[in-house]
This record gives sequence, structure tokens and C-alpha cells, in this order.
Amino acid sequence: EGKVLATYKNGMHDGQAAIIETKVGKGKVIFFGTDPGQEALKHFYLKYADEKGIQPLAKGDDQIVVVPRSNRKDNYQFIINLSNEQKEIELAASIKEDLLTGKKELKKKLALEPFEIIIGKLKQDNFSTDIDDRK
Repeated sequence: EGKVLATYKNGMHDGQAAIIETKVGKGKVIFFGTDPGQEALKHFYLKYADEKGIQPLAKGDDQIVVVPRSNRKDNYQFIINLSNEQKEIELAASIKEDLLTGKKELKKKLALEPFEIIIGKLKQDNFSTDIDDRK
């Protein structure tokens, strides 16, 4: 059995469940019988991540992608502005160096030019560098 999070309004499915949350083991499965739109999906992603103590890598404008990468020695973030407009973002982690430009000690709040890419090497104190200790 699931918990109804949203119902249809109007039409042939009026009053029927549109979004259902079901507990499975230690987690949850969300069934979407509709496309609730980007803002609603973002809300769901952030809500469930927060429930599990997972914090966003960044906050800011849409159309910026932050992808974490690591090896046994260092942690990185690839930060990509997918837009043809300048976008702003605030990172949770501190960047020691942009490997593409060589810039050192970047601020957490960044303005990215259209289609700009940053490959940021993170400061050691941001994350564990031992891959086996990560959960």
C-alpha cells in the first residue's frame, strides 16, 4: 500500500492517485502517473535526499550541472553551464584549483559564462580521500 501524494483534478482520472509513495525495505519508491513538471520534480529530489542526509553539491540557477569525480588521491567537480547565458551557482565545497585555467582558490559563489566549464580540484578538507570510507 502506498501513500497518495497527489491526485488528478478533472478529466477521466479525476480524484485518482497521480503520485504515490511506497516504502520498500529501508527506502521508498515514488510512482509518477503524470509529469508534474521540473519544479515539482526538483522538490521531490531535494525532499528525499534531505531525508537521507544527502546535501546538494550546489545551489543556484538552473542549467548548471555539477558532477563529482574522484580517484584514490583527490576529489573533483566538473561544473558545466549548459546555457547560452551567464548563470550563478554557489558550491557546497571549496575548489583548490580550476584545472582548465589554473586559477587557484575559487570562491564558492561563481558566475559561469555561457557554456563555461570548470574542472575543480577540491580542497582536501571537503571530503574523505579514502574511497573505501565513503558511504
